[in-house]
Amino acid sequence: MMIHPSGRSKAVEQELLELLIDFPCFQSVAEDNFDKLIALSKEIYMECLLPDTIIIRQDEEAENCYVMMQGECEVYVTFKYKKFNRVKTKTKLMSDMGNRSIIGELSLLFNGKRTATVKTMEASYVIVIPKSTFVKYMKDPLLKKLSVTI
Repeated sequence: MMIHPSGRSKAVEQELLELLIDFPCFQSVAEDNFDKLIALSKEIYMECLLPDTIIIRQDEEAENCYVMMQGECEVYVTFKYKKFNRVKTKTKLMSDMGNRSIIGELSLLFNGKRTATVKTMEASYVIVIPKSTFVKYMKDPLLKKLSVTI
């Protein structure tokens, strides 16, 4: 199920904007320019995902990043290694992520491929941020915040 921007009323847009301002990743956009947050809110959408849905697949190109509104997911990394002259693979659970987590932003920040696979553990609601929207509104404020933190 998807709630796309074109089908939203003004009241729903206002609710979404109020919801976004509570998330640190969106606060950095608002601090930079609140009008950008308003524009960003018109380009993102929410999606309901079933349990065991793969949100992100390791080594694929990044098209979106996600904010977990409600639900949980697991992050897996698959390693390749040689053993007795044979290439083997091992998949390891790295972490769980829950409400208010941003997922997949690193690939968009640094123009790289996905570094992990992320799968929902239960029915989940996520905000989907397309790559073009992320680059236009969120990349610079987040990089600025990272440079101050580092």
